Amino acid sequence: MLWKWFSIGRIASHRMFKMESLASFRSLCSQIQCFVDTPQGSFSSRHYQKFPENPRIILTPRIVHTTLSNCRSDILAFSFFLWCARQPNYFHDRGILTLIVSIVSRLTQRFRTVKGIIKGLEEVGCVIKPQTLLFLLRIYWFGGMYDRVFEAFEEILRYGYTPNTFSRNIVMDVLFKIERVKVALRVLKETEVPNFLSYSIAVCNLCKLNDLVNLQDVLTIMLRKRYYPNEETFFVILNCYCKGCCIAEAKQILGVMIVLGVPICERIWSILIDVTL
Repeated sequence: MLWKWFSIGRIASHRMFKMESLASFRSLCSQIQCFVDTPQGSFSSRHYQKFPENPRIILTPRIVHTTLSNCRSDILAFSFFLWCARQPNYFHDRGILTLIVSIVSRLTQRFRTVKGIIKGLEEVGCVIKPQTLLFLLRIYWFGGMYDRVFEAFEEILRYGYTPNTFSRNIVMDVLFKIERVKVALRVLKETEVPNFLSYSIAVCNLCKLNDLVNLQDVLTIMLRKRYYPNEETFFVILNCYCKGCCIAEAKQILGVMIVLGVPICERIWSILIDVTL
C-alpha cells in the first residue's frame, strides 16, 4: 500500500494530509517571501538568480536549502526541488543535493517503490517529465542507493523515454561499482553517443578493479576517439599498470602523456622508479 491516506475507509486521514500539505506549501511560500524581502546588500551578489517573468522573486541555493529544510511534507519538498531545477539560470549546489538525498530516502521508505514516489508527485500536481525521472536517477546515484538506480532507469523506459548518454553513464558506473563488469561494458558498447565521461567512468572503474585486459581495450578506443584523460586519470592508469607489472603498457602511457604535454609530476616518476627497481 503506497498511500495509506488513500485507502478505503481513511477519508479523514486523507483530508488531514491535504490540510498538512497546504500548510506546508504556505510555509514554503512564506519562506521565499521572507528571503525576497531581505535587503539585497545582506547577500553576496553572485548568489542571486532572478526569474525573468517576475523580478521580485530571487532564487538562491540558500533560499532553496532553507525552504526544503523547513517544509514539513517531503513530497512537497521534492516537488519544490524539481520546480527550482526548471528555473532559468538556477542550479542546485552540492549541499542541496545532499539534503534532497535524505528527503528522497524517506520518500522511498514511505512509498516503497519509485513508481510510488511518482504517483505521490502526481497527487500534489507535479507533471512527470523526463527531467523528473532523470533527477530521481541522479539522486539515487549520488546517495549510493544503487538498487534504486536500476528501478528509476526502468521507469524511464516504462514512460517511453529514450535514456540519454548521461543516464546510461550513471547505470554503467553503478554496474562497475557492484562488479558487474560485463554488463557495464555492454552498456558502454550499446550507448549510441558515448562521450568523454562515458570512457572516463569505465577507465577509472576498471583501474579500481585491476581489470587490465578490459582497461587496455577501453583505453584504446578512448584514445582513438581523441578523448584524452586528464592528469589525475593518467596517474590512476599508470599506477594500475605498474601495480600489475605491465611495464610496456606503462611506458606507452608515459609516451602518450609526453606527446599530449601532460605534466609529469614527481609522484609519476616515483611510480616508474619503484616498479623498475
